[in-house]
Formats: sequence, C-alpha cells, structure tokens
Amino acid sequence: MHIAFIGFGEAARAFAGSFRERDGGIAFSAYDILLGTGDDASMRAAAEALGVLLAERPEEAVANADWVICAVTAASSFEAGRSVAGAVGAGQVYIDINSVSAGVKQQTAALFAENGCAYIDMAVMSPVHPRGHRSPVLIAGAIDGVVLDALDGYGFAFETVGTEPGMAATVKMVRSLFVKGLEAISVQTMIAAHRAGCLDRVRGLAGADLSAIRLGPFRLLPVRARGDPWRQARGRNARIRRCDERTRTSRRGSAGFGYCTGAGGGWRARPCP
Repeated sequence: MHIAFIGFGEAARAFAGSFRERDGGIAFSAYDILLGTGDDASMRAAAEALGVLLAERPEEAVANADWVICAVTAASSFEAGRSVAGAVGAGQVYIDINSVSAGVKQQTAALFAENGCAYIDMAVMSPVHPRGHRSPVLIAGAIDGVVLDALDGYGFAFETVGTEPGMAATVKMVRSLFVKGLEAISVQTMIAAHRAGCLDRVRGLAGADLSAIRLGPFRLLPVRARGDPWRQARGRNARIRRCDERTRTSRRGSAGFGYCTGAGGGWRARPCP
C-alpha cells in the first residue's frame, strides 16, 4: 500500500501516524505548498519521524499511489484536486477530507470523473487526535465494494451517507452550524449573566433546561496574543474560510436562514438573500 498526502498538516500527520501504527509496511509520500518557503521545518521533521517522503511537486507525490488523501485548507481544496487530477487514473482512490461545502466537493469530484480515479467525499466528524484515521468519518460517492472493504480493513470508522459526492460534507456542515451556534449562544448568555451578576443562577437554570448538555466550569479569561503572529493570521483566515463554507451550505438548504460572514477581521449577522 502506498498512500500519498496532498497537504501535510495536522490531519495528514495524524493519519500517517495511525496508519504507521497499524501497518509498518505502508509507503508514504506527501506534497505541501509550504515546502521550500522557509516555514517548513516542523513539517520536514514530522515527515522524517513518520517515514514520509516529501515531494517537490504534487504530481510526484501521487505517482503510483494507491490512495491520495487530500487534507488542505478550505481555500485550497479545489486547486489541490486540480493539481493532481491529471496525474492519477484507474485503480487509484482520491479521498477528499477537506472541510468545504457540497458544491466544492462536487466540483472537485468532476475533475476525476473521466480519468477512472475513484473519488470519496469524506467528512471527519471529530478531532483527528488521538485516533488519526480511525476517527469517525462519513463517506459519500460511487464507492465500490473493494474500496469499502479496504477502508474497513485499515480500521476506518466510517458510515456511508450517500452515493453523490457532497452528501458527507453537507451533513458535517449542517451539524457544524448547530454545534458552533450552540457554543456561541452559550458563551454570549454566560457573559451576559456574568455582567448582570446572576451567572450561577442562570447556569443552573440552563443546565436544567438542557440536561443533555454538560455545562462545565465557566470563567472569563483575558485574551492574549501568543506565538507567531503570521501563523495566527493564517489560522484566523482558515477559520473564516470554514465559516464561509458553512454559510454556503446553509444558503443551499434554507431560504432566509440567518448566517455570519467574516469581513475586515470582524463578524456581522446577515440575512440570506
């Protein structure tokens, strides 16, 4: 088995580590746009520790790979697929785990429709640590039994949600709308209660009303900038892009659905047109 990664960040490294634990004979290759930029020291160290061969071009990384796992930022998802679509073919499988809208997954799948490469829309439904590729995932697409058996054999905890690419992404994005919205309204409520001097009482009432949700200790913490400001900026941009992908999903699914967009570093509520 040869597994290639397009994008070698946190998710790809977690997958590589758990694959390595399961089968020490797997060959790994990877390409990432940060290679050669001067910001790749940790990536190269991780690749060496995991036995991953880093390629100078994406086409080199996927050559002769059985599976190609794409794990890049939402903004780069489609371009990452396009960068290798002409270099893969029959017998290979492209596994797209990026957190993007169904539309982006469908556009990416179309890149592989004519070359014989199987496309899997995979949505990772939990943090990738500590389980790596064994984290619970949803999958969608025209996936044959041989590939499904291989996924099962390598320990993927998957559930098939449809035959059309984008279905797994849609379920994840809609779920994310609920979870992120619940988190946001919970924090806003607790801040308001703290300022009004009734935090303990409101928290107790909220806990009784939402008995299925555990409200742990709540403290207001100062916000402090830490680490490399450029890395922080990239992280903020990635989070904004993920919010934009959830926005696209909500707009496709419900007219008049309220949503948030990032603009100039801030957030504002907007109605769907």
